[in-house]
Amino acid sequence: MYKPSPILRKLERNNSNNLEDEDLEHQDRLAKVLMFHSKGYSQSEIAHKLNVNQSTVSRDITELREKSRGSLDLYVKEEIPNEFQFYISGLRSKSNNQKSMGHS
Repeated sequence: MYKPSPILRKLERNNSNNLEDEDLEHQDRLAKVLMFHSKGYSQSEIAHKLNVNQSTVSRDITELREKSRGSLDLYVKEEIPNEFQFYISGLRSKSNNQKSMGHS
């Protein structure tokens, strides 16, 4: 597993501290864009409400879609197979218990 060097970790911390306020504002705007978009507001209406350009809203919606797809891909590729294996092993265990009770 990849572990960044101590110098790289320090640089990442410094960069993250500088971007923290900017990132919070960005995340806040994304949440608002998502809320308004899910309520059926147009990009122009959202831009007006948030006092940003329509192109900013468009980029935010694109970012939200990409993040959603990434989350879904990860869930489908990793979580569903793990859950499936968990349930299959539970079914096998239950089946084996029932068989052993029937033969006793």
